[in-house]
Amino acid sequence: PALLKKLRRMTPENVAAACRAMGRTKFFDGDILKVLNDVLRRQLQRDQFSASQANDVLQCLWEINAYDQGVLSAIASNFKSKILQLEPLLRQMWREIFENFKHEKDSDFRQLLETPPLTAVSPGYQKLRCFHHSRGSCALGEACTYSHDPRAPLTLEMFAPMRSSPLVMTQNQFT
Repeated sequence: PALLKKLRRMTPENVAAACRAMGRTKFFDGDILKVLNDVLRRQLQRDQFSASQANDVLQCLWEINAYDQGVLSAIASNFKSKILQLEPLLRQMWREIFENFKHEKDSDFRQLLETPPLTAVSPGYQKLRCFHHSRGSCALGEACTYSHDPRAPLTLEMFAPMRSSPLVMTQNQFT
């Protein structure tokens, strides 16, 4: 009962800590979970969670098997533009949780978790073939940073011309 009263006024740090505790103890209370999900959606929509805190939330929901479409959609909405800032291991863990919960609503975010976008200064920007489009389902459409041309190369190495002879270095050349 004390947690239920305090939950609505908690800071994002304390909400994330409550999630960690719930996940560790496998604590599940329907009333607390309902309020928690409301608080999570509100704080995520206000961009109040760090990636680490959002990870605590996802891990908690996974540990107690408490899927909430609104919370996962709020995480997707909040972190879609920050996808390149997420560590690869974190992206992989989030992708697995989204997939295991069968969260279909934010397929574009799930695709970005699997294949982060290329930046405009990347040599492969709009040149490398989109893996998802080649399978017939790019959720990003025109916003995709990969090429949807079926003739586009799969790797940058395909751009480089092949040497017809081996490279030989002389004594005067340094590597």
